[in-house]
Amino acid sequence: EDLQGTVSAYNERLFMGLNSGGLKNPTSGLGGLNDKAEGFFYVPTLALNKSEYETVYAESWACRNFVDIPVDDMLVRWREFDDIESDESLAIAAAERALKVKTRLSKAMKACRLVGTGLLVMITKEAPLNTPLNIDRIRPGDLANILVFDRFDCSVPLIDKDLLSPNYGKPLLYRIHLRGGGSLEVHHTRVLRFDSIKPMSDNRWTAPYDEYWGVSELPSLIASITHEDAMARGILHLVQESSIPVIGVTDFVESLGGGAEADLALTERATQVSQLKSLYRTVFMDKEDTFQR
Repeated sequence: EDLQGTVSAYNERLFMGLNSGGLKNPTSGLGGLNDKAEGFFYVPTLALNKSEYETVYAESWACRNFVDIPVDDMLVRWREFDDIESDESLAIAAAERALKVKTRLSKAMKACRLVGTGLLVMITKEAPLNTPLNIDRIRPGDLANILVFDRFDCSVPLIDKDLLSPNYGKPLLYRIHLRGGGSLEVHHTRVLRFDSIKPMSDNRWTAPYDEYWGVSELPSLIASITHEDAMARGILHLVQESSIPVIGVTDFVESLGGGAEADLALTERATQVSQLKSLYRTVFMDKEDTFQR
């Protein structure tokens, strides 16, 4: 009978969405329907669009620091060469400066943290960009540019379904939508990809997360950021309203009916009281009037 009651209670809890295990006490209600702690559960945060992510990043110093600081710390010291004076080292360092490699790497990694996925796309001259990159065909000057994009700049025309490929389950081609119009298809071997929170399975995310991209790190922090900003704004309003002078005027209601001249006289009267009051001045008012904050 006790076992049957336990099973019934468990089934009822499942029906009510109270499906956590652990310590239970039917006498006290711990772990039962009356236990408010049993009602907690997580739901996916509604994915933001690019404009919303950019707005939060631009307007919230907390969000900006959360995104920027780990990447900036990582790149405080750039890589160094042991044979710093060799011709090869000097040529590589010059190419990195010309292509702004450090700056663009930083932007791609920050885009990864902000929106989920950042991409560095290598624009080369040795072959069409929608074909696999062949390092052996690269010659000096073939690397023309390195561009930074994020997941919202791209769509996925083709998925890599080759089980033997290290890129399995990810885009085989990226279609990048350019600001000036048109699009560009780039093979995945020409893309250096940074993902923030990744799925554990090679079968990708389930809905509502986008199956082809990483998940932003902001949702876990966005509630705290908005609550902090709202609290600061609320405190600001409280400070503004913390000291309001209130003058009790004799026959105030009757004065309101006296027209513009009477209204002006009341305003001037209140202004004079506010200007004259201080620790070192005496405020004169009608005996029937009052002043308080």
